[in-house]
Amino acid sequence: FSIHTGKKIRVEFPNNGEDFYGQPGRSPMAIVWTSYAVSGNVNIYYSLQNGADGTWVQLASNYPSTGVYAWDYLRDPNIVDQNTGAVIKYSSLGRIKIIDSADNKVWDVNDIPFWLNIQKTSGTKIDSYKKINIETKK
Repeated sequence: FSIHTGKKIRVEFPNNGEDFYGQPGRSPMAIVWTSYAVSGNVNIYYSLQNGADGTWVQLASNYPSTGVYAWDYLRDPNIVDQNTGAVIKYSSLGRIKIIDSADNKVWDVNDIPFWLNIQKTSGTKIDSYKKINIETKK
């Protein structure tokens, strides 16, 4: 058992350098956290650039702190062009950040960056898997 002395949030998954392959049937990703004495709601963010300033993208605002959020990253317009299906970004530096909606001093970020590997496609044919750092469509 443990004794909590204050508010706390901990990202549980992804937290250990997990590898996510973007393909039908493998999205969404379950973002899992534990919390204690938070306001009841959290804000959830991701960064594909190791959490560098200005790279956090909000997934959910004032989301009930249920301990799980399903992120359908294949439907994220920052990662996959929703009109063409073209991959916009890959990353080996994925970070999840969860913040108490009422107290931005209570937060956590996953310990080890995760890989986000999206199948590169042309039409419906799979060309290849790629494991590379951030690549941005110009």
